Formats: sequence, C-alpha cells, structure tokens
Amino acid sequence: MRLETVGDDVRVTVTLGARLPAKLATGEVMGIGVDFARGDAGESAYQLFADGEDDGWYAYLDTPTGFVPYPGTFDLAGDGVVFTVPWSALGGTRTGRTATFVDWSKRSVDRVRSSNDRAPDSGRVPFSA
Repeated sequence: MRLETVGDDVRVTVTLGARLPAKLATGEVMGIGVDFARGDAGESAYQLFADGEDDGWYAYLDTPTGFVPYPGTFDLAGDGVVFTVPWSALGGTRTGRTATFVDWSKRSVDRVRSSNDRAPDSGRVPFSA
C-alpha cells in the first residue's frame, strides 16, 4: 500500500498480485479495505473500502459516525485499486496508523470458499504525510 499527498487529497494505492477483473463471476465477492487509526486505538477511525461483485466495483467511506457518500474517486489500476479522497474526509489529521486487507469468497451450491490477507500481518504501521 502506498499513501501519497496530492494537494489537499490523499491517494491510496493498494497493489495485489494479479490484475483485477472489472466484474467478478456470479457468486464471487471481493473486498479491499484500508484502515486509518489515530494513536493506538483498537478500532479504525476511518476505512476506505472497495466492494467487487458480479455487477462491478463500488467504493465506500466508513467514518466514526457511520458510512457517508464516497467523497472522491476510485479506480481499478491494473493489479490494484486507487482511492483518492480529501484528507478532510479522513478527519484532516495526516498522521496515524494504517493497515490494509483483502477478503474474497465464492459461494457454490454446497459450500463457500474464502481467502483473506492483511498487510501488515498483524497490527498497523505508522504513517505521516
């Protein structure tokens, strides 16, 4: 994951190991999230989240008061995703701790297969912009 300040915005790029499809197969769901925490708080204060399903990809912003309309741009970029939002949408503070995750599942008639990954493997890493 890479965080870049672009004027008053932050561009968050999450790179995966393969190109993402524009739409997932029927029964498949993928979620890609970036958590932003202030200090050593257990829960994230903010989360950028991309939801991929059989009808395409959608971006969301979760805040301390719940989900709000996504305030920026979201793009599939080859082998990853790019979220761009104003720093103010993430509370305006440009320091804290962050982590990212990817979840995938596929439902079939008799079972559900799933996989997930986190970076870092546990906890969060500091950021400052």
